[in-house]
Amino acid sequence: MKQLFTIFAMTLSVSMILPQVAMGQYSIFAYRDGSGDGSSDLNTVERAEHANLARCLCDEDAGEGDSYSFYLEMYYTGAFDSSDNYYYLGSDCGNTAVALDQCVELATINVNAYQDSHEFVPVPINYLVDPVAGVCSQVNSGSNTYYIFSERESRTVVFNETFSYDTEPPAAPYNVTATPGEGALNVSWDTNDIDEEGINYFNVLCMRDGTPGEAASESKADWVDSEDVCGKLLSVEGTNNTNNTNNTNNTNNTNTTNTTNKSNFFAPPTPSYDNTQNVYAPVPPTDDTARNYKALTCPAGGVISGGRPAKCYVCATVPRTSNSVRIDGLENGVNYTIGVVAVDDHRNVSVISTTAISAPEPMTDFAEQYHNDGGSATGDYCFIATVVFGSKDHPAVQILRIFRDDILLTNSMGREFVAWYYQNGRGLASMIEGRPFLGFMVKLLLLPLVVLAVLLIVTPWWGFLLFGLFIWVLYKRTWLSSLLLKASMKHAA
Repeated sequence: MKQLFTIFAMTLSVSMILPQVAMGQYSIFAYRDGSGDGSSDLNTVERAEHANLARCLCDEDAGEGDSYSFYLEMYYTGAFDSSDNYYYLGSDCGNTAVALDQCVELATINVNAYQDSHEFVPVPINYLVDPVAGVCSQVNSGSNTYYIFSERESRTVVFNETFSYDTEPPAAPYNVTATPGEGALNVSWDTNDIDEEGINYFNVLCMRDGTPGEAASESKADWVDSEDVCGKLLSVEGTNNTNNTNNTNNTNNTNTTNTTNKSNFFAPPTPSYDNTQNVYAPVPPTDDTARNYKALTCPAGGVISGGRPAKCYVCATVPRTSNSVRIDGLENGVNYTIGVVAVDDHRNVSVISTTAISAPEPMTDFAEQYHNDGGSATGDYCFIATVVFGSKDHPAVQILRIFRDDILLTNSMGREFVAWYYQNGRGLASMIEGRPFLGFMVKLLLLPLVVLAVLLIVTPWWGFLLFGLFIWVLYKRTWLSSLLLKASMKHAA
């Protein structure tokens, strides 16, 4: 009994000497995009793609007082005992065998601070990539862990969550070709190894006389660049060729302030609301040094092979499953420089592909040739289809025109067929004109071609093969059912 009392007394005395630690529960209330006023609550998809090269470069370039691109809005429930909590970022920071200088200290916050507010902890992407020095590099699919320690020396982990990042741009497409259409260009490129690159989109850039083509719009671009995040043209030193003529903000990130005084540098912003009143509708911190602005103008001559892409030149975007697109709204007879970039699932963008130069051309179709030769029938496009369907604006006629430009004229065999059609169709047109029954029969023959054209236009080649396989299986099933029925009837007889 005396021994038990002695042990109890020693335990009591030790507990009085050791600092009390918070034993409550931490959670992330919201994931915040730190650009601008920090009001953007990131959804699951946005969180997955948030840690990319552009945000890493902007966070590395940030000066004291600037906002960062990513904040965690933390919430705490439990005892408020005046103990300090230590917020770290790195790999295996909770292991006492790992030196703490291999991790970055993001903040030290007293648990009592949570009584009146949520707390906002910045997670600079450059320290997510490199917890030791905070230097951005191109890394494909990395991760590090965010920790909260109630005791720093013993690494007592009370909360942790792992965040992934990807700061390596994908490889650029290649073998880009551009063939003319009526006021349009049909662009195609090679897409080998796209599964390994994690590509989500292809963006097509077009340039006319050193300026964006008529179809260009920044809204069509799918990637994030440092200009969007912090209004600066930034790149990893020694990478990302740039052909932009505006060099005012072209920096190689020589700012080394980030690598010193880490714990003081990452003071979180002051919450601007009372937690007890706004738990269910929190107001994010207001940052007077908002950096989410577009400061640079569109560079001249912005489509160069191997160059850094500018959003103002994007004329079309397609998903990763496509390797071709038609750009409409261009001027016939004018040369356009075409390039393609790949955008991955973290919204990193490749350099510009090999480029192609081509000019849209007016297409003399059969109807125009017919009229030039003295024909009197109405219809200024695809003469035969116009005659049998009754109007040049008929949906079937429009489908056949797209089929000609997007499918036939993009390959040598198709172009030969179109040339043959223009040279040999006059006789058929003359026969159809004024003969309603013959026109009706030709219409019946054209309808399957229209259906085939729709399939080829809207469906990838493999989808068309699957459709053909489905029809074949359906035919075989019908044929087999017919044989079984005959056999059954024969057996019954």
